[in-house]
Amino acid sequence: MASFVGARFQGADFSHCNVKTCDFTGANLAAASFYGSAIDGSVFDGADLSDANFEGASAYGYVFRNGELPSH
Repeated sequence: MASFVGARFQGADFSHCNVKTCDFTGANLAAASFYGSAIDGSVFDGADLSDANFEGASAYGYVFRNGELPSH
């Protein structure tokens, strides 16, 4: 699993990327785009997902905790 724990990726464009099984625990992903990306098995526990875009993302087995579900 690739670790991006606590990373600062605000506004990053991960559109159409393969970020399967990545650990984004506590990362700042505000306004990041995961449009059409593969996020299968990734962990977003405690990540800032405000205004993040997950439209069309493949999300089998992803982990969001504490009610932190993406708005798209």
